[in-house]
Amino acid sequence: SFNIFKFFKDGTTDTALAGAKFILYRHTSTGSATENEYAVMDANGKIQDWDTERSHATVLTSPDSGKLTMSGLANGTYYLMETEAPQGYNSLENDIEIKITAENWQTPTAPTAKIEYKTSTAEGASFAEAENGTVKVENKTGTVLPGTGGIGTTIFYVIGGGLMVAAAILLITKKRMENR
Repeated sequence: SFNIFKFFKDGTTDTALAGAKFILYRHTSTGSATENEYAVMDANGKIQDWDTERSHATVLTSPDSGKLTMSGLANGTYYLMETEAPQGYNSLENDIEIKITAENWQTPTAPTAKIEYKTSTAEGASFAEAENGTVKVENKTGTVLPGTGGIGTTIFYVIGGGLMVAAAILLITKKRMENR
């Protein structure tokens, strides 16, 4: 199992956030195709089954404490998707990759596992070990700027380049006509 702590930084203090909605999924391979399987859980966050339909996934909502627990997981890689951020906060840009690796199975009732999750910073993405089995998920406030560029600017570049080539051909043709 692992815990999730949903928060925002208030200066140097981590303040819990309520109202964030999450689903958990994993990748499975069938032949050459890879598809997602979504976790179906009970009310306590224990995995009951996996389903290929996202609409069947259990949506967990962070309470006032900001803490959630997901249990019943085996070794593997899982992805935590924030489907809805609390009101007034920005949604996460990327899903959080979580790796669970069993280190020691001393007793069947109390295994220990290493839990790591991918964090993103300005320098890039790296894995951090989950302190006390807790994956910390931070939301930020502020406005999200709209995406720019894309195919719209490419069209303008192509049209502009075409006009420049046409102008160059016209100029060369005119100069040759004058020289004759």
